[in-house]
Amino acid sequence: MRNRLFAVVASLIVGLATVSCGPSEEPQSVMTPTTAAGPAANVRVTSLELGRSVNDDKTMYDATVIFKPGDTVYASIILEGEAPALVVQGRFTRDDGQVVDASTQKLAIPGHLVTEFHVSQPDGWPVGRYSFEVRLDGDSAAKKTFEIEP
Repeated sequence: MRNRLFAVVASLIVGLATVSCGPSEEPQSVMTPTTAAGPAANVRVTSLELGRSVNDDKTMYDATVIFKPGDTVYASIILEGEAPALVVQGRFTRDDGQVVDASTQKLAIPGHLVTEFHVSQPDGWPVGRYSFEVRLDGDSAAKKTFEIEP
């Protein structure tokens, strides 16, 4: 009987040691895609276009992803949803991640809204690959790459 009790206790100890020393689980936030909280949860980017100019209503006039060094790069963003106050950030970055320009707009989104960001370089854009990213309340919502060619 004593050997049987010893075997049961030993099995329990080994079982507990296996569970506690087994592979650790990833935190829940890593396993589950994050979703925006607050006002950004109710708004989404439905269109992001880049180009050389926008219309009076801020929609894109001449969409392109190929620019020349002297061009101003415009980003036209269409937002859908409702939020009384939403921080919308536009970030132009180099291919290596270096921020070229970033600006922020605090907007009320009434269901449908078009906004724009733009940037130019006084000495001209260096030739290369860039991207524009839209962030809603700090969370990435859309991104598009573009090229500056000679």
